Amino acid sequence: MLPPGVWIKCATCGNETYRSAGVVVRALGRPLTDHTAAMVPQAIGCLECGSHEVSVFVAPQKSKIVVAGKSRRCRVCDGFISERFRRSFPKAHFCSLCVSEGRVADEDVVAAFGEAAPGQAYRTMASVFWGDKAQQLHWLRKAAKTGNANALYRLAGILTESNDPADLAECFSAYSRAAMATASKELEFKVCYAEHAVAVRLLWGRGCTRDVGRAIEMMRSAGAKGATRAMRGLGRLFLDGKLVERNLDESYACYRKAYDLSPDDFGDSAAIAFFLLLGIGTEPDEAEGVKVLGHSISKYAAMHDDVWGQRPRFDQDGCLREILVACRVAEGRSAMLPLARRYLHWMAYLRVPQADHLLDRCGGPLPPYQPRWELRLSRCPPEKVKADTWWVQSPVPRSASLTMLGQVEQLPNRVWIATTDAGVPVGETFGSMKDAVVALAAAVGCYVPYVDPLAKRLKRRGMDAPP
Repeated sequence: MLPPGVWIKCATCGNETYRSAGVVVRALGRPLTDHTAAMVPQAIGCLECGSHEVSVFVAPQKSKIVVAGKSRRCRVCDGFISERFRRSFPKAHFCSLCVSEGRVADEDVVAAFGEAAPGQAYRTMASVFWGDKAQQLHWLRKAAKTGNANALYRLAGILTESNDPADLAECFSAYSRAAMATASKELEFKVCYAEHAVAVRLLWGRGCTRDVGRAIEMMRSAGAKGATRAMRGLGRLFLDGKLVERNLDESYACYRKAYDLSPDDFGDSAAIAFFLLLGIGTEPDEAEGVKVLGHSISKYAAMHDDVWGQRPRFDQDGCLREILVACRVAEGRSAMLPLARRYLHWMAYLRVPQADHLLDRCGGPLPPYQPRWELRLSRCPPEKVKADTWWVQSPVPRSASLTMLGQVEQLPNRVWIATTDAGVPVGETFGSMKDAVVALAAAVGCYVPYVDPLAKRLKRRGMDAPP
């Protein structure tokens, strides 16, 4: 996400000013990032006395980027080296921009890291370019060649999003090599997770030849080492009976193992509760089933209320009673059970066993939601900065995620500018916030209805907007 802006403190006259990302982007001619913020002293400097001896901090946390009189200069381009970059590479005599442009030798990267292990240096460089997929792949591939297990796992995680056959083959190879690593404190992932990832690809033939038998062996091995998702996936295979012979007892045993590993997961606990209540793969045990189901519903309610901010609070006891009613409703019949329907709709979405069958008894899945964009404007500068600058966000209703469109800002001459979240200026200037927001949304291909922030605040307080 584009930073809201930078603080500039002059070492000559002591003046301290804030400049928004939109203004900085137009001065730099490129997006504002931790890397490009180091160019601010030369590109902008002090707006009071004109000095270029300034310190630069990323707002609003005021994280150091350039410290006047202390920050090193790059021997390649003579620009400042970001203090954030130096925290990862304390001995660097080059800047991250020169690294991204391929002007720094690999040997210098390793020497700047301060260790003899090239793989760790390359993997750390990939972390420096978080958010830049091309640079991450470049450095993770270098680290992978050294056999760094964590780099292999991270590389495969990025490549798994691709549908290119070459990328999928590389992804399978990287996961396979990571799965063979020796577990140690230095690894930042559990080797069993890589083993499970290999099994999933063998199961469906993604980047490799399909081998169901080998996949099941690896899923069992990963589950024995603590991979919850492996046991959950194995339980689903035995329940579906499509790729292997159906075995309800084995399915229950696998889900039980997943539940034992992650009892606070509301999907795993719901699965065990349904198995116990309906007597699938095990003897019916309503008392234990109710206990486990109550725990699952409490976890769901916490997510429902706290993350989504729903009011009124979700009725846990009512949901539990309705699900027990649904368990007793005959197959092919239905009943009006709205709380159970909401809960089971989410469980069916998570592919929890038997959730879809119980959902049918509660009236079937909820009607599909017709998504529409709703604009949300959020102030982004620090509180003490008297500036009209707004982040423009468009959340899909009923979702916790936000799509950041960019920023709009009113300049001292009362005109507005707009900048996309990627750091691209939109047009020249606009006469109103509405025009700037509409142009910003159109620039990123997101046509949203404009919502006036003042009218929205007044509406929340039960007041009418002024005429």
